[in-house]
Amino acid sequence: MSNQDNSSVTFTQIVERVKRNKVTLFICVILPLLIALSYNYYTRPIYKASAVVAFENFSKDDMLDFNFSSFNFQTNFVANRLRELKAKSFAKNVYEELTAPIRGYFQLPDNLPSHIDSKEYIIRKIQDNITVSQGGTPNIINISFDSENPKLATIVANTIIDVLQKNNVKFRRQEFSSLRKFLDEQIKVVEKKLKNAEAALRDFKTKTNITSLDDESREILHRITQAEVLRNQVQTDRDARQKRLSVIQKKFAEQKETTVGSLAKTSTPLIKRLKEKLIDIQVQYTTLRVQNYPEDHSKVQALKSAIDNAKENLMSETLSILQDKTNNSILDPITQLEKYLQESISLEIELAALNARAAHIRTILNSYSDRLKKLPGNEAVLFKLTRDREVHSDNYFRLFEERERARVREEAEIGYIHVMDPAEEPFIPYKPRKLVNITIAIFLGAVTGLLLILLKESLKAAPRTPEEVEAMLNLPVLCSIPKVKKRQLYLFNDYLGENSAIFANQSMAKHPFFANQSITKHPLLRGGNSASTNGNFDPLYREAYSYLWSHIQVRWPNKINAVMITSARPHEGKSTMAINLALTAARLGKKTVLIDGDFHNPGIHEVFEISSTPGLSNLVLDSVEIDQAVVDENTSSYDRVKQSDGGSWNRGHNGFYEKSPYLKNSVLSSEKLQILTAGDKINQPDLLWTSRALEETLKYLRGRVDFIVIDAPPLLGISDPINIATNVDGILLCVEAEQTPKNILLRAKKCFDHTSAKLLGVVLNKVEPVSIYGKTKYRKYY
Repeated sequence: MSNQDNSSVTFTQIVERVKRNKVTLFICVILPLLIALSYNYYTRPIYKASAVVAFENFSKDDMLDFNFSSFNFQTNFVANRLRELKAKSFAKNVYEELTAPIRGYFQLPDNLPSHIDSKEYIIRKIQDNITVSQGGTPNIINISFDSENPKLATIVANTIIDVLQKNNVKFRRQEFSSLRKFLDEQIKVVEKKLKNAEAALRDFKTKTNITSLDDESREILHRITQAEVLRNQVQTDRDARQKRLSVIQKKFAEQKETTVGSLAKTSTPLIKRLKEKLIDIQVQYTTLRVQNYPEDHSKVQALKSAIDNAKENLMSETLSILQDKTNNSILDPITQLEKYLQESISLEIELAALNARAAHIRTILNSYSDRLKKLPGNEAVLFKLTRDREVHSDNYFRLFEERERARVREEAEIGYIHVMDPAEEPFIPYKPRKLVNITIAIFLGAVTGLLLILLKESLKAAPRTPEEVEAMLNLPVLCSIPKVKKRQLYLFNDYLGENSAIFANQSMAKHPFFANQSITKHPLLRGGNSASTNGNFDPLYREAYSYLWSHIQVRWPNKINAVMITSARPHEGKSTMAINLALTAARLGKKTVLIDGDFHNPGIHEVFEISSTPGLSNLVLDSVEIDQAVVDENTSSYDRVKQSDGGSWNRGHNGFYEKSPYLKNSVLSSEKLQILTAGDKINQPDLLWTSRALEETLKYLRGRVDFIVIDAPPLLGISDPINIATNVDGILLCVEAEQTPKNILLRAKKCFDHTSAKLLGVVLNKVEPVSIYGKTKYRKYY
């Protein structure tokens, strides 16, 4: 028969291996499945309550002179909130916000350690069960809380959001609160100076009766006043920023032992040029303000824009240098360090600019001081007193206005956090994920089972294809017999006779002939067109045996009249093969005798549901017992054999073949096929096979029939096949595909190495049909 290429049937072969080892696969799947089911059943359900918040309303604050809308600030702010949510201090704040009844929902373990009280346990539980992650955009985060109680999970999740909002508002208000407190202190100082200046001016006017200045002096006074106001404003801003810088540097030092050097210690040629540029622009800006240019003047606005750009460039360059120096160790976006570092550098840049402005203002005031020296004595005193009052008055109202702005901003601050989706009570447990666990268990079990099956099959080293068998045994493979999917009894309709009606109905098991279930273990042949109606592989199975018969007749014409069929070990299908080969020969018109030569485990009589006795052993042993005397060489011993039922052997026209009680007719028998069962069981069958009586029996049969098929025992461990082989023309070795290991086959072949037996070849049995005929097209030919 033709064989397909091995590579085209790989998947089919795997499927067949799985079918053969389905118990292994079942165990590998059922064990993890049972574990998963047990886990799903015994694990207490965990519920997850989730909420979504967004960080919005980032903007530049002119009062604090800080750009909160910058990308770096927003990124760091979100990252710091993620870290804050997992901090123990935050969990403690959440615990404090929960009421006593809600805290009672937390189940305390029975064996709580002595060093941990209930409060500490709940705080740790809250910290461990908080889950945070960023959403689709960087400014959106998901906040979840896990609990065995769905109501508790919801309450705690919403409490987490409330605490986060309060902390954010508190943090934002602290910025303005610090500024307001500083302004209150400055107002008290300036107010006292203003009162003293007004009192001194009033006393001077009373004593000298000089109440006003001339026009030139008033103009100088106005400019000096502007310069003094600017100087005080610069001084106030510088003090506030210096105080803030000290706080930032202290916090920075607390989080990092080795801090980064200040801007003053960080210097490169580029940074020096940027500093000089910033100072130059600050000088120009101060000059315009002293000359009474308003804030909305185009020149003033242009200089302010240039100052902002110079600050940004200077800060970026400084950060890049510090980053290189520290190998990115402090610019960690998930910590507070970068925010402190950026704010510190920004404050140092502001201080440098303010120092430059203060120096320029001092230069302007010194120039006006030289002009004031030329004024008369009383007029110079009046000028000085009036200037002090104006300066302190402007400073007082400016500070008062800024204090009010800071108070309003402090009260109106709502933070950056916006709740997009509050937590709702969950109804479906988050854990255990029952369907996922079952799916994973089945998948892992199936994969493990497949791997074990493939490993087991690969260790067998059993041949799968005719090419592998031929290479292994150096014997030809005469035929490949396909595996029968449905275990049914296939018979040739030509030999059914009056019982042919039995098989018209495919429910064959209803007939008494099939009452013995052992009959269904042997896929026997049947012929005719009706075969194709009982499964896809009936005709292929029939044609395989036709091919085997033809192969024997063509390769050894008129030379093979008696064959022995054996196998290396039991259950490889040798008996079925012997029966079907005999049926095939009978169908083709050959007078055929099927002999059950397996005295150890006879089974042909069970297949055909006929009596095992009398059979071969009875025939041979009876003959030996009768022929105790010397037999005439011209007389056959069969003429003198006495039948067990009183009959006799006759060699007439209807001689031995038709009338012997040892050759039985059954439902399967016809005038072309007779069956010689094993007969009574004997203790030493090897003596029977080597007896002269058996030799004469087979010789007589050769003269009366066309073809003899002997079903022999397996080769390994039994000597019968070796003895039978001397009485036949050839031996067929039945090999079960993908099941018989290589070492077993080699040992079986070696049994005939030192005998005169003729090993015709191998018949590969139970081969997947797709391996022989392909997937669909060739089979449809039949």
